[in-house]
Amino acid sequence: MSKVAKGLAWSLSQNALSRLLSFAVFAVLGRLLGAEAFGLVALGQAILDVVVMWVDQGAVSYLVHKEELTDDHKNTAFWTSVGAASLLCAGLVTAAPLLASAFDAPALTGVVRAMALVLPLAALSQVQTALLTRSFDFRALAIRQSVAAVLGGAAGIGAAFAGWGYYALVTQLLVAQTVSTAALWVASSWVPQFRWTRAIAVEQFRYGVGITGANLVRIVGSRVDAFIIAAILGTSELGLYSVARRIMQLCSNILHKSADAVILSSFSRQQSDRNALEAAYHRALELSTAVSLPAFVGLALVASDAVPLLLGAERWEAAVPVLQILCAAGVLLGPSYVNGSAFRAIGRPSRLLWIQLAQLTAYFIALALLYPLGLEGIAGAYVVALACQHPVEMWMMRASGFAIRPWARTAARLLFCTILMGAAVVLVRYAATSLPFVWLRLALSSIAGIFTLLAALMIFAPSLIRDARRQLRSMRERS
Repeated sequence: MSKVAKGLAWSLSQNALSRLLSFAVFAVLGRLLGAEAFGLVALGQAILDVVVMWVDQGAVSYLVHKEELTDDHKNTAFWTSVGAASLLCAGLVTAAPLLASAFDAPALTGVVRAMALVLPLAALSQVQTALLTRSFDFRALAIRQSVAAVLGGAAGIGAAFAGWGYYALVTQLLVAQTVSTAALWVASSWVPQFRWTRAIAVEQFRYGVGITGANLVRIVGSRVDAFIIAAILGTSELGLYSVARRIMQLCSNILHKSADAVILSSFSRQQSDRNALEAAYHRALELSTAVSLPAFVGLALVASDAVPLLLGAERWEAAVPVLQILCAAGVLLGPSYVNGSAFRAIGRPSRLLWIQLAQLTAYFIALALLYPLGLEGIAGAYVVALACQHPVEMWMMRASGFAIRPWARTAARLLFCTILMGAAVVLVRYAATSLPFVWLRLALSSIAGIFTLLAALMIFAPSLIRDARRQLRSMRERS
């Protein structure tokens, strides 16, 4: 438990720091670049995200999950990832002009070719990431993220000031990935040997096919909006949408993804003790809901003040209603991260594929109905799809032997506390309408919401407060 506590402390603190640094860099770049630049790079990122799934092929989860790990497992996973990444990089460079022509965006050719270099860079550090995660060395992983965020952000901002336009965003991505890979090689003592075992590759493929399929379906489902907007509305509109979605994703990463690796590793170590695994699952699920529900409801309520203040330009105000809709997706994503880790820990990663297929089906149906409403309709379709996915996830968790009712009762209390918090935010915003400074109105409404939420939790959900204090005390004692 000491390693888990220390890992959680480092992962939450340092990874949250790197996410906050990314958020700060994003805010600066939002002031320097326009919607067209963000839209073009968002389209390139969407293409890259679909391809990069074939680099990992579930290797990280496989190596973390495997109880007895040999050098043959590590070497086979390494060379499989590097080989796949090299082929995919070459294919993406070759196909770049065709993709640019398909979206009527000539500048996309150079963007895609430059971003394709991320594939081999990411593949070179897959095994190191798994080994550090497996050994609960989240300190090294967290420092790597922070350093990569700082240096990548500095390079991107410098390129933007130099007038590189959309290539400033590409520069940020490439520098961050290069630094991240180099840092992982320094942190890990393992060095690959040129050995590859077919039987292990087949075993890894069988374990990872469900994860890869689920991730691919998830990425296609989460990126199809970018393709549709770019094809129908153009890259400028995609820029507005991508900024709103980026804010939601950055907040979700800060709140949830920082602890994701710790949760997966902790679940995997407890897979032989079902009672301990179920208790850990319930704690993680309740914590995720307690964080995501009030945070994203609060963000939706203050978005009209926060977005212009953050990005410093009226041209981004059109992104506000899109962000407010996507905040509902942020609420639903929190429990999904926990459920995904639980499925992988119990050796049922293939169930993720069926969940993602259900979500993708709902997404396409919702898109067909809502896309005529523009950016807001496309954002709404994503929320509808996640709302359809959520009960399927919970049903599968229950079918896997996990009790869901305790979480449902806690979620109901959290919803009531969040409603009280939202009422306080709305009242303070209304009372502060005449204030001359937007930042002051934002600060007052945020403070009112936080204190109201804490008071409500102490009255209606005191067990959550006690659990949070106990966890913090435990982490301090063991760190």
